[in-house]
Amino acid sequence: MDFNKLIRSRRSMHHFEPDFKLSDTLFKSLIDMVRYTPSGYNAQPWEFILIREEEAIKTMGEIAFNQTQIVEAGNAIVVLGDTKIVRDPNQLLRDWVKYGYCTQDQVPTYYHTFTKKRKEGILRQMALRNASFAAVSLLYAAESLGLQTCPMMGLSQPKLKTFLNIPEDRIPVLLIAIGKGLPDKEKPQLPRKEVEELIYFEQFGQK
Repeated sequence: MDFNKLIRSRRSMHHFEPDFKLSDTLFKSLIDMVRYTPSGYNAQPWEFILIREEEAIKTMGEIAFNQTQIVEAGNAIVVLGDTKIVRDPNQLLRDWVKYGYCTQDQVPTYYHTFTKKRKEGILRQMALRNASFAAVSLLYAAESLGLQTCPMMGLSQPKLKTFLNIPEDRIPVLLIAIGKGLPDKEKPQLPRKEVEELIYFEQFGQK
């Protein structure tokens, strides 16, 4: 699908076909596209949890403050950001040298950059930004595969982390209901701001 058409046609779904389950193959095909999302250092600090078992989906609905689209969709994906941004600096640097992004002489400098101690807040921001890129890619990749999604931020983070056994160094960035949408049951799509409302030239405030 042409991207201009794709980006205009994608919308958040709140009603889904019952009994549709995302297969392992389809989930892997989805993430195979998402993994090409850009990231700082090419560190790719993101992971994805697919939930589709009936009892787990019911619990996920409760964790998401009983928003019905989780249960209706029958599938949910949690996008995680990894606060240990570069887990394998040696492998990353081998790739950088191999593909010409740095020389062997520069490796110690970049190794220090990748491994230096950063404040927890900085690491959280880096993980959130990078994983947010991947989450948006997932929304459009799903649409291109004939799936519909509903990105959701309303949930209990502590309950989600406990239920899915998410370690402390991972951050749940987004919960996405995913399945076969029922667009005929949706309200008309809300309007978007006009381009002129969103842009400035050269500096803030200059139209």
